[in-house]
Amino acid sequence: DCGAAVGGDLWLCDVCTLKDRGLKDPPACVLCPVVGGAMKRTSDWRWAHMVCASWVPEVGFGGADVVETIEGVQYVSKARLGLTCSICRQPYGAPIQCAGGRQCMVAFHPLCARNAGLPMVALREVKEEAAPPESAGLPQKEEGQQGQDNEGLQLLPEGAGQQQQ
Repeated sequence: DCGAAVGGDLWLCDVCTLKDRGLKDPPACVLCPVVGGAMKRTSDWRWAHMVCASWVPEVGFGGADVVETIEGVQYVSKARLGLTCSICRQPYGAPIQCAGGRQCMVAFHPLCARNAGLPMVALREVKEEAAPPESAGLPQKEEGQQGQDNEGLQLLPEGAGQQQQ
């Protein structure tokens, strides 16, 4: 029983609703090797953790208001599928990579990182051409600073970011 609460209301993931119908063992997540946890069906009738779907860039949820099926699993790149998780050491699923810069390309499954006690934070950078004018009173990108087209992840040292939790 994942026992997830959303907005103060008890919410059951798809696997928990099937336990009432006799499901004994949780299905395998197509994105990571972790067993158990809140899962939803994918659009191609497989299963994935909601946490995995939230962090893997090619994957998302259909019906944003009601978090229906997990979509985009078929679009996960072959390069990502070929990565080995640096935590569980399994070449399975769709590990994500650290966005700490070109010097760090560590691959890991989001749930492996969470289970290892490593906090994660989403990094968002504004592309230089999309930056607001200086008159907006917002900090500007320094010369030479590179932007990213997508959001990334960064593993933080143990204890860092605990005030955000």
